[in-house]
Amino acid sequence: MAVDGGSVHGLTVRTATVRGRSHMQTGEERHDAYVVRTDPALPWIVAVVADGVSSSMNAGEAAAEAVAHAGQLVLDRLRSEGPPDGPHWWTGVFERTAIAIAAHTEGLPRREPPAARRRMMEPSPAATTLAVLVAPAEPTRDLRLFSAVVGDSRILRLHDGAWSALLDARDSTTGSDRVQTLPRHPEAMCATESVWRQDEVLVLATDGFADAIGPASPLALALADRWRRPPSLPGFLRDVDFRKATYNDDRTVIALWQGNADSAVA
Repeated sequence: MAVDGGSVHGLTVRTATVRGRSHMQTGEERHDAYVVRTDPALPWIVAVVADGVSSSMNAGEAAAEAVAHAGQLVLDRLRSEGPPDGPHWWTGVFERTAIAIAAHTEGLPRREPPAARRRMMEPSPAATTLAVLVAPAEPTRDLRLFSAVVGDSRILRLHDGAWSALLDARDSTTGSDRVQTLPRHPEAMCATESVWRQDEVLVLATDGFADAIGPASPLALALADRWRRPPSLPGFLRDVDFRKATYNDDRTVIALWQGNADSAVA
């Protein structure tokens, strides 16, 4: 597991990733990954999460390569072109990230899922979801949000105690119930532009966390109350590492609050 956080310009950031109990039982590594990227010369923060598909080979490596490559590409494009001006801005990011994932994982030793998972289906080549958020580092000056997703990792809003989706690729019409992933399906990318409302918390999450946040579940209500203000790092890790029956997948969460709460405490 890993937990981190702090203040970035006019924001407070919390990140946490934990290995799911299903992977603990099989002795597998965590297949989720995340990265948060900033540049002092840019008024933006880039947050990225990925969830390696457990039935694929080298799933954890695919997720790690996805967040590292996409995070750097987005930062580079922000420097050279400014913020996204439509879905086409994201197309190159996801296509080049897909190429990087394939090249990286094809050169690795073949690491298959454990036998119990292989009995359910033949392992596929490395695959991962990817969700990217570009948010303003100084929300008092610019409230625009830009996001893009492939797969079932999600970007959520938490406002006035209620959870909603900022971007959920599952809402798009794909003609199939199968989750689209990288590197095979960069064309399945969904992108949107929105506005960061006052007192709204932004949450990027893999499905191990997002699936458990029902519209009015006890867990969703409890977290909505606790996350009105940024929790401590141990508190945030404890919140992400909740116990809930049947929710045994890896969980990765990046949460952003407006305001510099850590500096205020210091």
